[in-house]
Amino acid sequence: MMPTNAIAVFCLLAATVMVLPLLSSVHAATISVGPDGGYAKVQEAVDAAEPGDIILVQNGTYRESVHVTRELLIIGIDRPVVDAMGNDNAFLIESDEMMLKGFVVLNSSDIGIKLLSDNNIIISNRVVDNDYAGIGLAGSNGNILSGNELINNSVYGVYLIDCAKNILNGNYVNKSGNSGFELIGSDWNYISENIIADNENDGIELKSSENNTINGNIALKNKDGICLEGDSKNNLVVQNNVTGNDIDGILLKASEQNVILGNCIKNNPKGIFLESSGKNLINNNKVCDNLVGIQLNKYSIDNVVYGNNLINNTNYNVYDESGINQWNIGSMGNCYSDYDRSANGCIDADDDKICDSSRLIPGGASRDEKPLRSN
Repeated sequence: MMPTNAIAVFCLLAATVMVLPLLSSVHAATISVGPDGGYAKVQEAVDAAEPGDIILVQNGTYRESVHVTRELLIIGIDRPVVDAMGNDNAFLIESDEMMLKGFVVLNSSDIGIKLLSDNNIIISNRVVDNDYAGIGLAGSNGNILSGNELINNSVYGVYLIDCAKNILNGNYVNKSGNSGFELIGSDWNYISENIIADNENDGIELKSSENNTINGNIALKNKDGICLEGDSKNNLVVQNNVTGNDIDGILLKASEQNVILGNCIKNNPKGIFLESSGKNLINNNKVCDNLVGIQLNKYSIDNVVYGNNLINNTNYNVYDESGINQWNIGSMGNCYSDYDRSANGCIDADDDKICDSSRLIPGGASRDEKPLRSN
């Protein structure tokens, strides 16, 4: 189920999918590029087109950089290649309300597909081997990036700076030289159902970004799976699968008032790690088979951690150095595989599925007053 605080953003942006085709339905021309078309170059067709026209690009390799300044539908037939040949961008999009679909984009010295405009759809492209980022947005709002493959880009797969209300859905981001998704100063974006794997730094990294939703992604074999840092606030990280990352599954660093909810986090050195981060909520996560399940350093205070299922984390299920965090809400604490039945100390004489004694959280003075018995 989509989180409530993302529904309005999602509905608003999804409407773009229906609106864009209307741009081409009235008085639109269809222009063909390729050996059998009217133009040999994509840029020639773009320059000749009127707003709302459809440009169909036939299969082949087009060695050029394309600059789009009017609303168009540019559609690749059988995956044509646009090779920037070491120039800045393969596609530079400065027009609102355009669609780019079905291309292989490679060899830019900067960003393969760069957006400086609003309300565009970038869909089903393969963006590889660019020297900075696969897709980059700057001051660009209300766009949809969906179904793209972003592989082996030198720094970032997808890069957003000062952007808002974008949907990043169903993309595959692999082998970026830094992070898979990098958001800086970007708010109210919806990042969902992406696969982010084998990136050198973080799978998804937010810096100084607020009110974003990170939902239903798979983050595996990155340095950190998901990282919120630099005073990132009020973000929702929900129902992600975060597995087999090199350091942390989910890292919060100098960030507060975020919600980490309903994630499956396994086989990382640290499942969830809070560094100098306060007033966050960690609830209803399954955290298993890590070296440490949930760890809070001594500068992380006033966090609430409850309703989590902590299973077979090798060194510690939980570790709290500060001693100033809350590990239960009312009668709801956490379930610990090393303290969840009578054989390991959880006595439940009244059979209410709550251990009769509190549990000291290793590392400091915090206690879970209502640890849960396993079923």
